[in-house]
Order: sequence, then structure tokens, then C-alpha cells
Amino acid sequence: MNFTITTRHEAGDVQSERTEYIQPDRRRGEYPVSEGPRVVLITRCDRGLGYRLNLDDREFSCFPLPHYPTDAELRATGADAMLPADPPKPTVIVETTTVDTGERKEAFGFTARRVIVTCRHIPLTDASRPQETTEDGWYIDLDPTISCERWWPTDGPRGHVFLSATITGDEAPEIPQFTDIGAPETGFAIELESVEVSRDTLPDGTTKEFRHSWTTRVTALSTEPIDARLFEVPEGFREVE
Repeated sequence: MNFTITTRHEAGDVQSERTEYIQPDRRRGEYPVSEGPRVVLITRCDRGLGYRLNLDDREFSCFPLPHYPTDAELRATGADAMLPADPPKPTVIVETTTVDTGERKEAFGFTARRVIVTCRHIPLTDASRPQETTEDGWYIDLDPTISCERWWPTDGPRGHVFLSATITGDEAPEIPQFTDIGAPETGFAIELESVEVSRDTLPDGTTKEFRHSWTTRVTALSTEPIDARLFEVPEGFREVE
């Protein structure tokens, strides 16, 4: 497996681009920044190490990679063992609807499918606010993960992640109840147009709508061989803490 992928992100006037070089047990990511030195991150699963390169100052630092459990280790823990005996009453329904439009097109030598995913947060109490995110994307059957990043089961049922944040720390966290409509999309997105709409109640009782949009688009994808030197610390670089 050799993948070289360049991805462009746009959110309003903010634009960024990254290039990743991927082999089964290693990855190199080049992440341009608006300020500071040019940075490259290298992940070497075969060594259990990661490297952060400062290209401008010709310096690097080295750090151990975290250990993610294998599929077998995850199953051995038993998902039911982590669930409370008396689960709390949900405060918000998280409804995800996945629709394959049936549209297809050729992209980078793959057949891409257009899938629209809509996630709605439906409040069950006054503490929650309604929110809806729509992702209109084109997906291909490509797995860009490397061996030490396979921290999620590759088959069987999938779970959900929900983040609840509080401002003062006095509020109770939201408790989600998940509902899935349609088969979840598991492919790699080469184009993604996302729109998030939320509504807040203002102190005077009126409601204000907030809308955010962003796009992610793969601009180049190659399966040509990759120079092995890209995954090494260049000669002459000085190691720093």
C-alpha cells in the first residue's frame, strides 16, 4: 500500500492544505502553518516511535507512540461491562440519517459514491439546544490508516462518540440517546461539504440561528511508490527535547 494524499480545507476565508505519505506501517504528514516553522510529523509503527521535524531550524524530537488495543483486546473487555446497570435518562436524541443517493463518478482511479449524512440533535430538555449538521460527500473504498492506528474494530457493530461541554462546570452534562437511520458510511471522503446549523434562545426570549460551513477536498491522490527516505530523520538534523 502506497498512498500520497493532498487535502485542502476551506472554512470562510481560512484555507489550509496538508499532504500525507502513507505506507502500511508508517506515515509522513506535512502540515503548513501560517506562523512559525514548517513542521513534519512522522509515525513509525514498526519502531513504536513518532518524530516531529522542524524543517526551518533542522531540528527534531522523538516520542513513543500510544498503544491502541487490537480488535481482539477490545472484544475481550466486553462492551456490556462498561455500561451502567441503570443508565441515566437521556436529555438529547442524536439522530443520524445516511442516504446513498445512487450517484457515482470516477475519481483518482476509484469509483466514488455520493452519500449525504445528516446528524440532528433533538433536545429533550431546556438545557439542550437543537443542532443539525449535514455532510454532502463523495466516498471511495480506501483505507488510509496504518497498522498502529487501527484502534477501532474493523468489522461488527460500531459505536458513537458524543462530547458534552459545560461553561461554568455547574451544569449537568448532556446524556445522548443515539438513533441511526440507514447504513453508516465507512469509506474515505474525497469531497465533503459540511453545514452546521444551531439555534440559541437569547435572554429576551427570541431565537437566533447560527450557521457554519466548511469544505474538505482531496486535490491529489497517488498510489505510486514512495521514497523510503521521506520516513527518516534527514541527516544533519539536531535532536532537541
